[in-house]
Amino acid sequence: MFMKSKILPRHEALIVAIVVWGVVSLVGVACCIAPFLLDPETVYGIFPACPALARTGHPCPLCGMTHAFVNITQGKMAEALWHNAHSIALFRWLGVNALAYLFFVLTQVRKNKGKDKVTGTLQEASRVLP
Repeated sequence: MFMKSKILPRHEALIVAIVVWGVVSLVGVACCIAPFLLDPETVYGIFPACPALARTGHPCPLCGMTHAFVNITQGKMAEALWHNAHSIALFRWLGVNALAYLFFVLTQVRKNKGKDKVTGTLQEASRVLP
């Protein structure tokens, strides 16, 4: 019926956290870069309309973020803030997060240069994650 909860050892939990951080960083960078590379109508077609707004009629905290990110990439900060008051802060945070993750990965690669720890860590992550 219910699956038994398995608590991961600290090392495996750390690997899972690093992989999740990487995925979140990659998705965040894609959301920030897409408006730079694509025309606005294509971006609006890629990212769906808010299902919470459609279902409840009330905006969620991320409502308007797609339009805001497009406006940020066009330099229209006032319009971005009108679409979502937290858009500039989130855009900035996603960029800083991606740089922090890149710095982390590069320092790990440099620290383990000549060793097979990076490949081993990726293989461990694929074993731990379902």
